[in-house]
Amino acid sequence: MLNGGPFTGYVGDDLLYPIADVLSPETLNDFTPSFIENASVDGTQYGAPMIASARALFMNTDLMEQAGLTEAPTTWEELKEASQKVSETGVAGYGMPLGSEEAQAEAATWFYGGGGGFGNASEITVDTPENLEAAEFMRSMIDDGDTQPDPGATNRSPLMDVFIQGEIGFQVGLPPTVGQIEESNPDLNYEIAPIPTKDGSSFTLGVADHLMAFRNDDDKAEAIKAFLD
Repeated sequence: MLNGGPFTGYVGDDLLYPIADVLSPETLNDFTPSFIENASVDGTQYGAPMIASARALFMNTDLMEQAGLTEAPTTWEELKEASQKVSETGVAGYGMPLGSEEAQAEAATWFYGGGGGFGNASEITVDTPENLEAAEFMRSMIDDGDTQPDPGATNRSPLMDVFIQGEIGFQVGLPPTVGQIEESNPDLNYEIAPIPTKDGSSFTLGVADHLMAFRNDDDKAEAIKAFLD
């Protein structure tokens, strides 16, 4: 068994049990339908969603006030303008983690927010016009000084620690971020808003890890089912 994100390659090599072969119907029915869809290939579910979260924009309201901002940004242009104003106060406007820890999640917020994405279970499509436009906008924020220095070498967790200490205006976070703020800096004044998109339309990034069961000798289905259930 393995817990992780990518599973479609293993499906292509016929290495995984369909998850229904190693989980009872009662356990399967506990999964949220949207996560089941994303754990499936051609209508067959191969992953068991184990850790899942939805991302949102965390905003330091004290820094926003210092920068003269009163509203949450809803579009890329609004986020860029707001980040520029916060940067002028002497801290990073927008936290953009593009290091090895989770660059794909940060990129996804921009790609999907511009109508693009990474493709589907059958085909990877990265160099689409929508993705390229999003990447160019990200680059403009970096070049114009709207982010922390050197985003490509910055990992999400340590950068979120900087946000929690009040030194970043905006950063995409996840549910555990709320608890981290309560533990590390309960006096931080912040709000949570939807992630800005190209045109301001509603968007939420869902992220999930999946348990996968490998066929191996094809004789361990019952043992795996007993363990998972």
